[in-house]
Parts: sequence; C-alpha cells; structure tokens
Amino acid sequence: MENQVGHMPRGKSVSQIPAELSGLTKVFTDVNWGSSQQIKPRLSAYTVKCRLVQNNSGGALTPGQSVKWKSGAWGTQIGAVTGSLEQPCGIVDEYLPSAGVANGDYFWLVEEGPCKTVTNGAGTYSEQDHLVTAASGKTVKQTAAPTQGNELPQILAFVGIAMESAAATDGLLVRTYVKRFQP
Repeated sequence: MENQVGHMPRGKSVSQIPAELSGLTKVFTDVNWGSSQQIKPRLSAYTVKCRLVQNNSGGALTPGQSVKWKSGAWGTQIGAVTGSLEQPCGIVDEYLPSAGVANGDYFWLVEEGPCKTVTNGAGTYSEQDHLVTAASGKTVKQTAAPTQGNELPQILAFVGIAMESAAATDGLLVRTYVKRFQP
C-alpha cells in the first residue's frame, strides 16, 4: 500500500490510507499535473515538497488555500484554514478538483516549492512580493514592514514569494514559491 499511496499523483485524494503513511513526505517535479498529456509539461526546474495529510477541518478544503495543523495532530491532520497573520503549515494542492478535498480524505499538502495560492483581492501582486496569510485561507501582499513589537506574527504568517504579477481579484490563484519556517 505504501508504494500505491507513495505513487499517488498530485490532484487526487483518497478516503483511506494505512495509519503509518499519514504524514509521509514526497518530493515531486514541478510539472503541470492538470495536463492531459501522458508526460506532464515541466513548469520549472524546482521541486515541490508535499506531505500526505488528512483533512480534519470539518468541511471541504479548496485548492490553493493556506491551512494550519489540527491541535494534537501536527504533521498528519489539517484542522482549519488560516486566518489573518496565522502561521500556515502549507497550501492545499492546487491540482485538486475545484470542489477540493472532502473532510476525512487524504491529500498532498504543499510545504515548499512552486504552487498556486488564493489571493484576497486586497491589491495587485508583482513578482517577488512577499505574501502572508489573510482571512479564509487566502494570501495578501505584505505591504509594510512590521511595526515594533509586531514582527513575529508577520514572520510566522509568511507564506512565500509571488512568482508572477497578478491583478487585485479576490479568489485568484497566483503562482507562489512557498517556503514555510517550521519543521
């Protein structure tokens, strides 16, 4: 079963896995998993580090949302989408169907590398803008330096760096280099 789950492509979810595989990490080549081509087109020379986790948030999680661990289930279960300036554990796989991953199902969570994140529409993005968590599992451009005494929340809320420019449109998926600062 490990071999079957370990070979599960991005963009898929499953309802059951052996307990010992929960939290499994895998590094994928950065390819377009949404392509119908047999050999998926490569998007960059980067790799994408993912973790096999269970959605235990109580509802569906949709592609590109920023999420956080369930209390007491670090590294294995997602408890909710992030709120504004909350520390993310990763991004919901952008290649899942638009309905997302059902509560209780397992999916690949992006921990590091290129993927698409959901914007909150609060402003335009330019390449290399720093993105932080916003309400409802979305991201927003960090527009100002942290104020004294408020540095840590903005550092912990860091999601990644925009890899493309984007319009100020709520719910837009923007290609981002995700980098989280926790084990």
